[in-house]
Amino acid sequence: MKLIKLMLAGMVVMSFALAQDNTQVGQATGPPPCDPNATYLVADPGPDGGCANYNDCNRNGVYDAGEPCGDVGGQGPPTCDVCGYTFTGEGDHHGHCDHEGCAFVFTSDNDHHGHCDHEGCAFVFTSDNDHHGHCDHEGCAFVFTSDNDHHGHCRVCDAEMNTDEDLRGHCDANPDHCRPQAGDTCGYGHDGDEACDYVFTGDEGEDHHHCDHCGLAVNSGEEMHNHLEADHPNRPARDNCEALDRGLGSFINENGDAIAVWATNGDGSPACGHDDGNN
Repeated sequence: MKLIKLMLAGMVVMSFALAQDNTQVGQATGPPPCDPNATYLVADPGPDGGCANYNDCNRNGVYDAGEPCGDVGGQGPPTCDVCGYTFTGEGDHHGHCDHEGCAFVFTSDNDHHGHCDHEGCAFVFTSDNDHHGHCDHEGCAFVFTSDNDHHGHCRVCDAEMNTDEDLRGHCDANPDHCRPQAGDTCGYGHDGDEACDYVFTGDEGEDHHHCDHCGLAVNSGEEMHNHLEADHPNRPARDNCEALDRGLGSFINENGDAIAVWATNGDGSPACGHDDGNN
């Protein structure tokens, strides 16, 4: 059932230790901000010729006497407060990584640089394609290096799993660990429908799930059987026993392949406990 698959996926706790950008763009020495309580009039900048680095508080496009000016002694354009680099304009991308001991200097918006913030880790990000992170489960040293890494821990017993096969094997051996726990929300959404907000109680015999065909919520196998027979009588059968019950000659497996129905097992015993004459 889709619900069970969703809940199994939910049991695996996977966490990436996200990289901090660790960037500190060098700041140009700029003018003071405009005073919101002041009135800035159009005024002759005076004999010194105005200011190259100013706030145009009255928004008339030119420097007026009285507007905040960032020039210091006529020293010219602004400079980086870390290294003295002279900024050449708004398109100038210059800055310094603020990670202790790092000398990386940013020169472009396309620069990808950052440091992993996990304690003791020296990994440096250099690309958007870098996949790096640490499992946050206590005592676990697993490091993620790819989007294809599947790693997590059972929330009931902390067992570590690194493949889908690990998860299936653990759930087969410990079905109670993979069932919805009290307080879990169903969350199933069929074909873009709003997610189901049913909250599991954890009570014995609880059997909330949804129809794969239309998304209807049901709370027992009998209720699901009645729904399928009434509303989806021509649906493809998904297992041998269902196909036998409905008198069909084939069923559809999980890969979408049509498989012939068998009525008896290899030793001649009835398949699914009964024989309706199909082979």
